[in-house]
Amino acid sequence: MKAIFLVGFKHSGKSALGKNAAKLLKIPFVDIDDLILAKIKPTYNSIREFYKNEGEAAFVALERDALKEFLFSNEDQLHIIATGGGICDNKEAIKLMKTGRLIFLDVAPRALYKRIVASGFPPFIDKTRPKASFDQLYKRRSGQYRQISDYVLPLLDCRSVDENAILLAELINKVIEREESWQQIPLEQHLE
Repeated sequence: MKAIFLVGFKHSGKSALGKNAAKLLKIPFVDIDDLILAKIKPTYNSIREFYKNEGEAAFVALERDALKEFLFSNEDQLHIIATGGGICDNKEAIKLMKTGRLIFLDVAPRALYKRIVASGFPPFIDKTRPKASFDQLYKRRSGQYRQISDYVLPLLDCRSVDENAILLAELINKVIEREESWQQIPLEQHLE
């Protein structure tokens, strides 16, 4: 297993919870957005600006390439990696992520919409009908996250970031222990 990938909708806590869980577990953390930003600066100051000017296809390719380069250069050490909210639409990136385990951070749509409204609408939300646009995208992506993920972690908005990070760290620890015990079983026993 090369990495633990955190997937979920924008503002589901992938970065904040991932950083905190990584500190608790003493596992390196990386945010794919930081990898992408390193590749587009100084031409673009933000991913949103790159996406707006270069388009979805260019962004999808950049996301895949940034992930591929990172995994190739860090294959000897387990990392916790926060992905972008739209990575579920990037088939090539998903193939790369299957070298690790995927955890879907499942947050109620009402809480996510509230967070998105507070931070400003991203380009994938139709500003003329934001709630309907969000609901449609949430329904589609929620199904995709569930389909590609190995684990689902329901997160309640009433818990603090620290409390949710502890839950995430506990799940990651169980995933690692399970992987290690699975690898210790001789092949003959896997086949029985």
